[in-house]
Amino acid sequence: MELDAIAKLRRFCFLGSFEPVYVHLDGNVKIGYYWPLIKEMCKEVSVEDMIPLLKEILLESDNLVRRDEPIFVYASYLAADVDTKQKTGMRLAFTCLICSDNDLFLFCKYAILIAKEQNRKGFSKTVRKAISCWYETRPAEKLQDMWLKHRGQHGFTHKSLLKLCHISDAKISGSTVPFFKTCTELVEDSKMKSSVNENELNKTVESTNSNPAQEQIDFKKRRVFKISSTTAQTILDVAKLRTITNKKEALNIIRSNRLRYDQVPTHFLKNASIMEVLIPTMTYLQLIKNWRRLAQSKLLQDPKIMQACERMLSNRKLQRKIQPINFLINMRRMGIRGDITRLSPKRVENMKMKYIQDLYQNLFTFTPDKSITDVRMHITINLQASYKIKFLRNHKKLSFYDAAIALAFGYFKREQHVDVFHWFHGNTRLERIAWCKTMDIKKAIACCDNIQNIKNSQRLVIPLVEALHSDQIYDVFLCIVPNAGRGNPNQKSDHLCVQLDKYRLKSPKAKFIVLDLLKYRRSMHYSQTRKENILEICGLDEHTTDIIHNFITHRFD
Repeated sequence: MELDAIAKLRRFCFLGSFEPVYVHLDGNVKIGYYWPLIKEMCKEVSVEDMIPLLKEILLESDNLVRRDEPIFVYASYLAADVDTKQKTGMRLAFTCLICSDNDLFLFCKYAILIAKEQNRKGFSKTVRKAISCWYETRPAEKLQDMWLKHRGQHGFTHKSLLKLCHISDAKISGSTVPFFKTCTELVEDSKMKSSVNENELNKTVESTNSNPAQEQIDFKKRRVFKISSTTAQTILDVAKLRTITNKKEALNIIRSNRLRYDQVPTHFLKNASIMEVLIPTMTYLQLIKNWRRLAQSKLLQDPKIMQACERMLSNRKLQRKIQPINFLINMRRMGIRGDITRLSPKRVENMKMKYIQDLYQNLFTFTPDKSITDVRMHITINLQASYKIKFLRNHKKLSFYDAAIALAFGYFKREQHVDVFHWFHGNTRLERIAWCKTMDIKKAIACCDNIQNIKNSQRLVIPLVEALHSDQIYDVFLCIVPNAGRGNPNQKSDHLCVQLDKYRLKSPKAKFIVLDLLKYRRSMHYSQTRKENILEICGLDEHTTDIIHNFITHRFD
């Protein structure tokens, strides 16, 4: 089955490539390579097809790897040589598809980079119109929230964008949001100006005629005045917070305005009283990633801080959303390894390592928030002895052995229909790993340790060949290997595709996934136009399970 332009763009948005290969995405999209290809695809796609595609990816996909690729596609469509009516339709959808200021900054960055490829400077007229309309249609509450963060990402700030697009304060609905003033200027202005007295507005209301229509208008005026004065006070408080160093005053501002963790300057994050208020506003992974910093600041020794952390980390709803492999990656970054008895007791206590290890083991007992219970999985792991001491390149404290077992056992425990096998020594067949649902991760690792596997063949077609002769029907084949190119010197996927096509006669929805944990480039050449139902993931990161989920649930081909 051949892929059309929409299917190719969909694959690019999820994988960052036109081939069915995912390599850890970092940095900008390669404009020089992808811009000529995507602008030709945009000519084949109508606005009626492009808008639903971007809406599904940008607004409805909550497990997207990153937003660079779909926003780059959007910027490419507005810069491509397409019909004027089509381009106008895409511009009018800008306010709906770009839902945050981070997306806006990303779009502007790629619009500038594409303009450089076209030997132009600055924004085009179409882009300026889209950005102007975006600011003019934002409600005051959204603009206030943007200012509270006010992070100049990708080389842009709101101040620079407003000037580049010639937008004045009068055109913005939330004119009380001071994008053109610094925090110091706001504090100085507040000292010089006298506060507006609400009694003046009340006197004006009392002097008006007492007819119902006029009273309704005056009521709306009072309500608007209260909202604007509250917004102005919040902005003034945050401006003070960014300029002061007094921790007690900062704590009062944070409490009165209910500020979140990402809205507070970093120099206040070492204070125990402030962190006690901010920890409930953090996400689960945000807290885990900052665990080491909390330990280094000796905040975990504070009972109140530890209680706040335990309330967050023991939340069952939040635990269901976390994959064990992602938790393990962050554990290794903290320096927590399997055997903590070799570490000094003081370090173990300061980092609360025993508590973190217990949390990790409990994650295997939860049914995930995004379950694929109607899918039957066939997982094959390479347990060759020589790979037990190999460590991942981008996670130098995480071994191939631990990562492979954690990933496979996570699917085995959290999903209903999963069978796990391994290539065993001296044969071209598979052997089932003797795991059971009542096991914990320690027993699962011990079970794999008992397997004597000096060397194996690791042929990727063996799971498909054996499944053809089995009564069990599988929908997904996942091979977790150190290097998928082993035993395939020609670097071709033809033989694997032939075997998968044979098996799809038995199970039409079958898909094949290869996970290379020790390699960070593709191991085989794949077709960019044919739907082969094969996906290769190179390396391991926090998005690996999301990519597998998207591929299994047919988000892309």
